[in-house]
Amino acid sequence: SLTSVTSGVCSAPLTLGTLDSYGNAAPVSDPQSITTSLAGSGTFYRNSTCIYNTASVTHTGDNPQPSVYYYVTGSNNSTTSITLYAPGIGSYTITGISIVVPQPTQLALSGITSLTAASCSSAAYTVRTLDSTGTAVGPTASTSISLGVNGVGSFYSDVGCTSVISAVSLSAGNSTGTYYFKRYTAGSITLSATHVSLTGASLAAQVTAATQSTVSIVGTPTAVAGSCSGALAAYIKDAYGNEAPGSATTVTLSGAGDGFIYADSGCSGSTTSSLSYAAGISAVTFYYKNST
Repeated sequence: SLTSVTSGVCSAPLTLGTLDSYGNAAPVSDPQSITTSLAGSGTFYRNSTCIYNTASVTHTGDNPQPSVYYYVTGSNNSTTSITLYAPGIGSYTITGISIVVPQPTQLALSGITSLTAASCSSAAYTVRTLDSTGTAVGPTASTSISLGVNGVGSFYSDVGCTSVISAVSLSAGNSTGTYYFKRYTAGSITLSATHVSLTGASLAAQVTAATQSTVSIVGTPTAVAGSCSGALAAYIKDAYGNEAPGSATTVTLSGAGDGFIYADSGCSGSTTSSLSYAAGISAVTFYYKNST
């Protein structure tokens, strides 16, 4: 027998029929209308997606076991009843049917996975509460979902990234919350959403450098007179210190004084006054030799 129903979900089919006084199936000779009703808030439907509502079904010899579907709403652990009535036959009521309200058990996190350093995320990240089947279900009370990231970064409530937050608040019944994110350091990150009572969620993303802005040299160009220096590297970076590879480009070097710049570690090739960067490359190695 029917003992429970899930609130806010279209039910499995409820099969109807007529019986004799001994409980045996008793087909009707003439079409018989069976009226359906629910106690409390709920509606019967003719289809499994609960779109076409109905108050009755017809029982015929060609349709000996008609089915209906129902959609019930109510608070958790409350009860409802279903009554079936056929004129000339009588009524049948199923009582004490428990209403079960789905509860969230896990979190889901979605959003863009490619960001630019120092820029607010171009779209919002979405946090959802889900039940055990993966269906979106809002919490029964206001709930705060904590936000996290490995390393440094900030969360915001607005598209301009001006209002800093550390959590997303979901009101009772609301399964979805959004936020924005900004970080100045390029690299791989993992965003996370957590709550003490729910299975957390994470999302991997990549922060790329901002627009190329500066060139910095790493290494000490001093060397024994007449000897080739150790390797030096010229890095193209954005305004925030991130290596910023881009399209193919050339960087001009100056300030060699009485020495010369070479591309090879033996300082035996041709001297150069510029470094060529292939597309996608942010660092080029060079060498220095001073004869005095």
